[in-house]
Amino acid sequence: MKNSVFEQLNKEITFPGGSEKKKQKKALSAWNREDRTPVKLCKGAEIDESVYDISENRYYTLIAKGIIVYLITAGGIGAYLTAFDISFNQIIFNLVILATAIICAILYHSFKSENLGYLFFFATYAVVMFLFRDYINSGFYAVINDTIDWASIYFNAEGFQYYNERISNRYVAVTVAMSIIGIAMNVLLNNYILRRARYIVAIGLALTINAIPFYMEKEPDTIYTIMVLFGILMTFFLKCGRHFYLSRRDHIFARMKKGITYQLDYKSLIQGIAVAGTFVLVIIATLSTVYNKDMYDAYQEASDEKEITRDSFQNFVTLGFFGIIDHYPNNGGLSTGELGGVSSIRLDYMTDITVLYTPYSLDTLYIKNFTGESYVPYNNRWKTSDDSHKNTYPNEVDALKDAFDEGDEHAARGYMTITNVEAPALPYQPYYSEGTADQVFYRQSESYAYYPRYADSDVKIDGYKPKDVYLEVPAENKDVIDKFIAEAGLEKGSPLEVAAELKEYYKENIPYTVRPGATPWREDFINFFLTDNRKGYCAHFASAATLIFREMGIPARYCEGYAISFNQMTLNGEIVEDAEYSNYFEGYNSLGETALVRIDATDANAHAWVEVFDEEQGWTVVEVTPPSSNEEDETTDNFWDAFNNIFGDGDEDTGARDNEASSNIGISTADKVMKVVAFVIIGLVCLSILVFIILKLWPGIKYRYDYARAGLSDKLILRYGRFVKKKRRKDVKFRENMNYTDQMLYLLPFSEKDRDRMTDILERAGFSNREISESDFTFAQGILDDLFKNIKK
Repeated sequence: MKNSVFEQLNKEITFPGGSEKKKQKKALSAWNREDRTPVKLCKGAEIDESVYDISENRYYTLIAKGIIVYLITAGGIGAYLTAFDISFNQIIFNLVILATAIICAILYHSFKSENLGYLFFFATYAVVMFLFRDYINSGFYAVINDTIDWASIYFNAEGFQYYNERISNRYVAVTVAMSIIGIAMNVLLNNYILRRARYIVAIGLALTINAIPFYMEKEPDTIYTIMVLFGILMTFFLKCGRHFYLSRRDHIFARMKKGITYQLDYKSLIQGIAVAGTFVLVIIATLSTVYNKDMYDAYQEASDEKEITRDSFQNFVTLGFFGIIDHYPNNGGLSTGELGGVSSIRLDYMTDITVLYTPYSLDTLYIKNFTGESYVPYNNRWKTSDDSHKNTYPNEVDALKDAFDEGDEHAARGYMTITNVEAPALPYQPYYSEGTADQVFYRQSESYAYYPRYADSDVKIDGYKPKDVYLEVPAENKDVIDKFIAEAGLEKGSPLEVAAELKEYYKENIPYTVRPGATPWREDFINFFLTDNRKGYCAHFASAATLIFREMGIPARYCEGYAISFNQMTLNGEIVEDAEYSNYFEGYNSLGETALVRIDATDANAHAWVEVFDEEQGWTVVEVTPPSSNEEDETTDNFWDAFNNIFGDGDEDTGARDNEASSNIGISTADKVMKVVAFVIIGLVCLSILVFIILKLWPGIKYRYDYARAGLSDKLILRYGRFVKKKRRKDVKFRENMNYTDQMLYLLPFSEKDRDRMTDILERAGFSNREISESDFTFAQGILDDLFKNIKK
């Protein structure tokens, strides 16, 4: 017996009580051990162990498997992008994915190349991600924004939030981002396909994300559909063939328990790829021709199951998993002065409060529930005063009420009812209303008498000075605030002039986003926003603005509550029938005589703003938060015209995508080519089926023809050969018997006389030049009849 190095090492390993060093050798040599036991075919014949020395270049197999990974990765990502008509450089994208897929596969050639190669690969990958981080983030957000854009069209809904894209060149950003994501997919798929042929993982990575465009009835380019199905089917072939195990040797054959099998054969792998590709092409060409999109659209019916999942799927597309899992502790990103703990605003769009009032102005209606007086740096929260339940603007109310009582032409009084539907128990109070700010509990209502203040009103307040706390700026924020004021070029002026300058600077330099990220530990919320993060939502802008106003000598305070725009009121408000206008509003109305309206406010209306103090007008709302990308343009100047526009009577210019273009996907060049060759492929398939049937029937036809013309000996051999062929299919153990003697011993173990005679007849019929006798033929036929019956049993 050959005493190889590996055999000596195995003896050394299996010795009991070995040292720790020997245990390590055992682990390291696991890949190197090879079973080279000869395979016995029958008595006196075996496959020599030299068969295990037959080798091929293993790089060919690894490259072929790398191509399978490329098909799945590029096909999955490309299908998603083309389904939503997202522009990217397809040539560069495919070249990057193909190159990295093959490189990742080749790295598995040896332990050394795998361990050292992947270290270098990941280091390079990390450097590239760092250098192109802005492109990656911007490209990824561009894909999400386009997805949300198409979702808004498909669901015919508004109020979706979009992400900020730092890079203006979306074409380059998307190409970079999707290439980086594709490389990460290559690494994962190489591990699961090269080692285990996990086609379920391939389906999960490539097809699951494409459920989104599929749900919204968007079609990818045909080429990417072919690629992803091709790759997944080939992975399934590898799994079923069980020739996917990763080997560290270049040997083609390996010893198995039941014999010998091949573990490397790039030619067979390429043949499998060709078969899988042909199969996918035939299926897609057949379906696209026999049951094309026009036919599908004509016979498609509405799905009840799809309607049930519509809302959940809409939230999932626009908000991710958090759209269907409600577990956040804030209300529209706000939590009564607590700041910095919200990574992203996740809205449920459910009604929080209901407001019943008569519209009187085009301005936004503010319902306040929190007033922040002093900011606590690094604790990241606004503190309120102990008497916050009191009316926070008594002087303004008194002045406006006096003007109304005296019959001022621009004075008015209205009545408002606020109902807490599912909001926290807080005071919800309209501006310039009488009474104290009492909490409104769940399912409870509170009514207020309020005195609106118009822009053209000349009502002034006298003798009121705000508290010093409204000019306080914490020392920890002072330097950052001063630098920001200088950076923005803000100059002292009236509160409204400074507010306008600040809002414009915000708009041009600090984008609005619903996903600003949580404030890092040991960072101050306002400082981090103005220096490092440079993006945020209303709480960020209002908090920073409050300190900015104070540093510039303008008393200011931070406010939270609900903001309801005039457009929202006209679009979503409901006129209360049979309600008398004069019972709910008296005096001047800039809109003319309106009506009582009920409007629901959701967490999407939750908002933070700033109040600044003007010596003549008192506390006044200023809006510094820049508009988000989906903010509506409020151009309607008539209350009743606005309500008419709801029913399509007014002019509209939505600037949205063409719905017709969005619902009818144009046929790409690849689709046209597929249709041209579809009939040819179907014809070839039909021809192949006909040839298969002929080949399947031909052995039976040939057998009957040869049997009819044969002598007794040849007839017996022909029939016995047919029996052996069927028996081997049914009985695995019978395959080990290769000659007449062994076969008869296996088939007729209990009748020695019949067994010896049958063996003699078969040997004479097969090897003698003389024909067997009629009696011998009849005897053998009787034995074969019984054996055939046993096969059927």
